[in-house]
Amino acid sequence: MVTIGLPFFNNESSLLDTIRSVFAQTYQDWELILVDDGSSDRSLELARTIRDERVRLFSDGENKGLARRLNEIADYARGDLMLRLDADDLMHPTRAARIVEYFRTNPNADAVFSGAYVIDESGEVTGFQPVVERHTVQEVLRKFFACHPTLAGTTRWARANPYPARTKRAEDLDLWCKCFPTTRFEYITDPLYYCRIQSDYSLRKYAATANDHCRVILSYGPDMLGLPSTCYLLARAQLKTLIHGAARLVGLNALSARRSVAPVTSRVREDEHHIIADMLALQLPSAATTGVPCAF
Repeated sequence: MVTIGLPFFNNESSLLDTIRSVFAQTYQDWELILVDDGSSDRSLELARTIRDERVRLFSDGENKGLARRLNEIADYARGDLMLRLDADDLMHPTRAARIVEYFRTNPNADAVFSGAYVIDESGEVTGFQPVVERHTVQEVLRKFFACHPTLAGTTRWARANPYPARTKRAEDLDLWCKCFPTTRFEYITDPLYYCRIQSDYSLRKYAATANDHCRVILSYGPDMLGLPSTCYLLARAQLKTLIHGAARLVGLNALSARRSVAPVTSRVREDEHHIIADMLALQLPSAATTGVPCAF
């Protein structure tokens, strides 16, 4: 069985569509773990409407942050494999099946990343985000890593490698630097995930992320790269923040913190439009359609 971990915080506008993409999977031997991170909107209320024995919902009313919630999901998981899913994104219908098959044919893998389509707020594909391969931990620290939400791994690996809670906006980079030497990362080039880019670009959040990245660089850089390279990376991070701030001042709000995105053809956009439309038209099981309680 596959565990799909979905932490959410104030995602009432997208949460049910994200859940629909789970129910639309061609591989159906999954459990969905929903973890509320102290939402103040209707997200928790909407999550409680789902009625399916494969869905478990956890809520303690606290706001602990993504890293701690992902670690909790690893503890709750019953499946042999764990798939990440952000509450404003979507899974491709074949994602779970492809991941299961990949681990079946690559039993020594610990974790795998995939390519991803980029979608806008209306769910239309606007680009392709290739999977990024890294071969040394030094590369990870200098150039960062693959798209974090596309991560899938064995539950055993996830429990053995919890996210550090010290860097709330760079928990992924912190983890990669810590576990890369002992982890076998693999890569699927095909896009199995839809990453949504929000239009409300926040310079404050970008700056907070950059600051946490600097903390990780300071923690690992001197030993891994040496002091000169560490200073260069810190200066580069601060310069990028200044560039984003200047762009915001002159009205270039589209300047995004996301990694580079490749264009897609009109045929791809059309094909993916139909796939996404079919997913979003899916009726979710509720008390009105099943009578099966949601597990808390």
